[in-house]
Amino acid sequence: MRTVTMLTIVPSKYAKDFKEKGRISNFSTLPQIHPAALDVIRNFVSENIGYDDLPLASLKCAVTGSLAGVDFNEYLSVNSRDSVLFQLEIPEDMIVSVNYDALLKYSGNMKHATDEFQMAMERDMLESELFVGIADDSEGIISFIPFLDYNRCKFFARLDTNFKVERNTDVGRSTGIRLKELTSFE
Repeated sequence: MRTVTMLTIVPSKYAKDFKEKGRISNFSTLPQIHPAALDVIRNFVSENIGYDDLPLASLKCAVTGSLAGVDFNEYLSVNSRDSVLFQLEIPEDMIVSVNYDALLKYSGNMKHATDEFQMAMERDMLESELFVGIADDSEGIISFIPFLDYNRCKFFARLDTNFKVERNTDVGRSTGIRLKELTSFE
């Protein structure tokens, strides 16, 4: 199975002791998605990949060390004062993906479901849209990884209030700080 470079965003409070814990998992990186939709994704990940925690939303990156071409602000909620972007390499068979518009549609339908039958139907429809791996053309696709593993991370970046990478690093270049050299977060 090939390795894919992915980007995920986590609140700073989770990133502060990441090196010591070695893993970040089990929180929603998509608060705009209905909890029942996230539960469908969690169950799919559990059944097909084998991890039970709530997976983290992520996006495919074209190049390791670069955020060029990744429109993360369209998909992932980011508070620029409290977010850390991580880029990691992960085997494709540990990724579950879905078309983002379909996810939003079924999540919205779940929010407005009037009975258990309608909710079950929406859950089944969402589950039918999920797949293991990531399409080669990942435009419009949001993916989920079971956890963020410190040993798989290659780069990280903190955002300033203008949603630019701090420390004069250019988003399109690989001048970020290597995670293995990280000793603390400021």
